[in-house]
Amino acid sequence: MHLPKKLLSAFLVCFIFVLTGCTDQSWSLKADGASLSSGTYIYFLFESYQDASGKVSSTNPQATDILAETIDEKNASDWIKDEAQKKCKNMIAVDKKFEELGLSLSEEELSTAQSTTDSYWNRISKRFEEYGISKDSFHKAATLYPLKSQKLFDFLYEKN
Repeated sequence: MHLPKKLLSAFLVCFIFVLTGCTDQSWSLKADGASLSSGTYIYFLFESYQDASGKVSSTNPQATDILAETIDEKNASDWIKDEAQKKCKNMIAVDKKFEELGLSLSEEELSTAQSTTDSYWNRISKRFEEYGISKDSFHKAATLYPLKSQKLFDFLYEKN
């Protein structure tokens, strides 16, 4: 296994340990009466690690240990946790506003979203399941959230 994958694995294992040892195992974040699953949080940790990797490689192409680097004057580990938490809170905010405004996804949008999830899941399921990310968590975070976010944006900022 490559060093970055080992580091990411160790990083996620630590978070899974913290999540399962110190909190209610059914959710990872609660805000405004809504909650997100641990798998969703882990997905956003994974995504934030990828973002951190891109930031580090753009400023220090020789870096081999992402977590030993500094990003925006924070150690990378804290930066990743903060970014994942922001993404979780944004997802909750989008879901809440989406519901408040009575918006919905069409059957066609839902079908396309499910097809997208199925297509990606066939390629990544083994790796994500090892980290504790279920297909449902992936579907909500990686497919439905961006779709709802775009639909909400279009609704709020359409012409006139």
